Amino acid sequence: MRIFKRLFFFIGLFIVFNPAINAQFYQGHDMPFGKNRVQYKEFLWSYYKFDRYEIYFYEGGRNNAIYLSQVVQKHINEVETVFDFFMNDRIQFIIYNTHADFKQSNIGITSDESTNIGGTSRIVGAKVFMYFGGDHEKFEEQIRAGVSQIIINQMMYGSSWKEIIKNSTLLTVPDWYLNGIISYVTNPDDQEVFDRVKDAVLMDKYAKFNRLTGKEATYAGHSLWKFIADVYGENIIPNILYMARMSRNVETGFLYVLGLPFKDILVQYDNYYKDIFSRDTQLRLQPLADKMPVKTKKKRIYQHFKLSSDGENAAYVSNEMGQYRVFIYNRTTGKRKKIFKAEHKLERVPDLSYPALAWHPTGEQLSFIVERKDLLWLMMYDLEKKKITKLPVFMVEKVLDLSYSPDGQKIVFSGVKEGQSDIYVYYIIGSRIEQITNDLNDDLNPRFAEGDRKIVFSSNRVNDTLEIRPPITLLNPNKDIYVYDLMRRSKVLERITNTPSINETSPFEYDRGEYTFLGNNNGITNRFWAIYDSTISQIDTTIHYKYFSNTYALTNLSRDILYYDYEPYTKEYSFVTFECDKYTFYTGYKADDEPFKVNQLPTALIVKGKEPVESNQAISTIDISDSELNKKKEKAEKGTSGVDILSKNGVTYTKEVYRIDEFVSAPNIAEGALVDTAAISQVEMNRSKMPSQRNYNINFATDFIITQLNNTFNSQFYQPFIGPQNVYAQFSFYLKYGMSDLFEDYRLVGGFRFGFNFRNNNYLLYYENLKRRIDKKIIFERQVQEGVSGFNLLKIKTHQLAYELRYPISEIDRFELRLFYRLDDQTVLSTDRISLNTPDVFINTFGVKLAYVFDNTISRGLNLYNGWRFKIWSEYYFEPNVRIGGNNISPITPSSGMTVVGFDARQYLKVHRDIILALRMGFNTSFGGRKIIHYLGGVDNWLFGRKIGIAPIDFSQNYFYQTTATPLRGFFINARNGGTMAVATAELRWPIFKYFINSPIKSDFIKNFQLVGFGDIGSAWNGLHPYSEENKFNEQVIEQNPLTITIDSNREPVIYGYGFGVRSRLLGYFMRADWAWGIDDGIVLPAVFYFSLSLDF
Repeated sequence: MRIFKRLFFFIGLFIVFNPAINAQFYQGHDMPFGKNRVQYKEFLWSYYKFDRYEIYFYEGGRNNAIYLSQVVQKHINEVETVFDFFMNDRIQFIIYNTHADFKQSNIGITSDESTNIGGTSRIVGAKVFMYFGGDHEKFEEQIRAGVSQIIINQMMYGSSWKEIIKNSTLLTVPDWYLNGIISYVTNPDDQEVFDRVKDAVLMDKYAKFNRLTGKEATYAGHSLWKFIADVYGENIIPNILYMARMSRNVETGFLYVLGLPFKDILVQYDNYYKDIFSRDTQLRLQPLADKMPVKTKKKRIYQHFKLSSDGENAAYVSNEMGQYRVFIYNRTTGKRKKIFKAEHKLERVPDLSYPALAWHPTGEQLSFIVERKDLLWLMMYDLEKKKITKLPVFMVEKVLDLSYSPDGQKIVFSGVKEGQSDIYVYYIIGSRIEQITNDLNDDLNPRFAEGDRKIVFSSNRVNDTLEIRPPITLLNPNKDIYVYDLMRRSKVLERITNTPSINETSPFEYDRGEYTFLGNNNGITNRFWAIYDSTISQIDTTIHYKYFSNTYALTNLSRDILYYDYEPYTKEYSFVTFECDKYTFYTGYKADDEPFKVNQLPTALIVKGKEPVESNQAISTIDISDSELNKKKEKAEKGTSGVDILSKNGVTYTKEVYRIDEFVSAPNIAEGALVDTAAISQVEMNRSKMPSQRNYNINFATDFIITQLNNTFNSQFYQPFIGPQNVYAQFSFYLKYGMSDLFEDYRLVGGFRFGFNFRNNNYLLYYENLKRRIDKKIIFERQVQEGVSGFNLLKIKTHQLAYELRYPISEIDRFELRLFYRLDDQTVLSTDRISLNTPDVFINTFGVKLAYVFDNTISRGLNLYNGWRFKIWSEYYFEPNVRIGGNNISPITPSSGMTVVGFDARQYLKVHRDIILALRMGFNTSFGGRKIIHYLGGVDNWLFGRKIGIAPIDFSQNYFYQTTATPLRGFFINARNGGTMAVATAELRWPIFKYFINSPIKSDFIKNFQLVGFGDIGSAWNGLHPYSEENKFNEQVIEQNPLTITIDSNREPVIYGYGFGVRSRLLGYFMRADWAWGIDDGIVLPAVFYFSLSLDF
């Protein structure tokens, strides 16, 4: 990658400082940028077809598909009940095996729309895209979220493409509204959500509701819908949604149904939660731990906080929009060092499981798992040498967590493979991997115990006996703590906890027979301590033991513990919380713990109906007869029993761990779990009715529709040279219709422009193949243009056929190669006998274009971005022949060729909140036997009051094509012209109403209203530079026989403009009004008014 960076740096220097290089501005400053998807492998899809849904999967994903089929109907029914809406469409569930595979998909990728003034109506349909991240609870949440998304889209925008076009234009739904209702329906009592809501409400962050974006908007919206459901009843939610659609205003929906203005509802909402959270905070205690002074940034997520075995260092991970960094913090000096950074900041679902960290027992090496180009790597950072070595990780698709053994010879990890998260042990000597568990249960957070003799982990299994690939059944969303005897390879696990209604994770051995872990017993995730013990329950021919654990609470915090770790060498623990709007790092010692009974832990007031579990948890309470014991011995020999047999000194010991599910028919449900009998019966029914597996065949469906009015050519080629008065198309109607296959790998797009004069009509058709690493595209374009050139009325018909290849280097940059053939048919329309006899001119052109595109911009609103985007290109054209009538008049010669080189670079800087400083520089030049003339001045898509400048055209330059060089406000079109142009622009964009108004804004026009101040500078010239003697714009030739007088006016070739403007969206169009003053040769010109339809600059 460094080689590429250096290469592009020198290319940039070459283009800027080499005046011999001469560009691609087909339509002013409009040009496509956009992100990419990088596909490292091919997916071969199969599917199951049911009455109401289809489930698509590929190799390694069959378990996910079968599990989805068992639970999906239950979730569909529940979501439809909440919305009081029945879907007639068959839902298509598309499952990716891992998040990494999901990132490779083309789903959701769109071309850059920064030039699409009218917006795009996306026809989403009934597709749900999912991935398995190692936890079936999160997997099922994706089901509910996807179904909720489909229903809410159909309720708000309709299901037919006509309804979608109409409603997407007239109805604007804010993020907190749409994402909030989806999050609420997915999991109404989501603990993560209310942990953040609690912090935000107590800090009055939601007082500025309108300023919430991203996750904060989702959290606020979730809690608002939860408030409405708790106070007014969940059954009124569908009415609110319906009235919002009918009135085309989301706030009016609340008013019509609840009878209150939305601002009053927000006051009620704020008081409701402040009362609950304030009272709840009074029940909590501060942790008996010290804060570590780690500097954090608000936009980043912090996790995987681990202390080294020598106590000298701590490691942690930060993640910002998918870009992660690994830091090592020296606890003695207070300094931190970034040792690794990967990925890019992108608007997508981040994978927060990477990188998983583990300290080597020596404390001199930090290991972590990363994913690069579809491969897993174990990275090992040596603190002394300050170097990273890496090893590939095979056998699994994903690693969720890992930990070293005390001797550093083994690594235990939780890995994902074929829809399962299981426990594995990696033996460093010999590079051997052993799979410990092999079933559908989610086995997470493994750690060594009793040296390396045992492994403690959390799991949602309800059976303590290990089985190899048992039947797929309904899984409990909550986890318990288990211990596996690695030394004896026992098939029966030690069960430390048995609390099906409580989620217990992140276990560690505190001491021999003692374990610490996290649990949400009271609705807040706290630290706990369990002592595992046994007692003799009976003695007959054998000694029978009863195993149990006593559990105690170690903390009573007001915020969830987000990440927990324990270092047995120093007996020091660490954890991370989110409080006071930032992540806080804590460290403490086991010796300072003050345990108390679990039933003394106050239940969170936001949680209803949850009672603390008693501290004494009986794990084994069973007596059996000799005959039953013999049966269990037989099962034990086969590896399926819940009894371990151990003979010592002539005495036979039996360790029995009572399995609640032993007397319950499948699916296995633990005692105390909330049993949904309807769901169980549905699972049994679905299992017996699995359809046959089918192979996927490509089918196309409507993907998007663009409809708008404008006066810009939408073709991707230069216009023929016929004068500056013809640089804009006629004001006309433009329609673009796109279709794609289910996975959006193949796209078919057609478009046409219908001129109101019935003559200037354009057509477009292209096919795109995004499968595999290289994207391929075939484009056919036809354009008809009429204009006046000299004394003739011309009609030019241009046809172009192009083949384009795009090679993505990463998600933010790519190479493009374009091969094309172009035919121009120039006809002189009859106005007299001479024009009637003028033959048509046919010009054949072949060409090639190579470009590099970079785009890491992040949208902050309409026409508001952060980040960089730039494009560097080179084109070559040659005309094999020009045919006039039936005669070829120009064979291939060097003088018939044309080379074009240029670049366009744009940067968007955040000034304060949503105030953005946008900077741009564009350069374009042509050289060879043909040239492009650039008309400098004006703006793109200028609608009214358009005027043409009077800069003289040097016809000796053999111009063949023409384009505009914009923006340069304060001037008319053709204020300067030439074969080379350079333009620079600075704009300060201020969404003034959004900036000052804290409450939600009803009007889309007001919300997107922006004040803009700008300055432009540029020039167009011939020769090496604007001051070259070849630049003829300063020359004025006066011919008066017998004299010819040439006057050099010595005017300044570079012109400037400044001014201000307003922008907003109205009726779906982004409209701009600018007032600008130009400076020409030091003279300030009168103001020019521009009304245009154009995005960006």
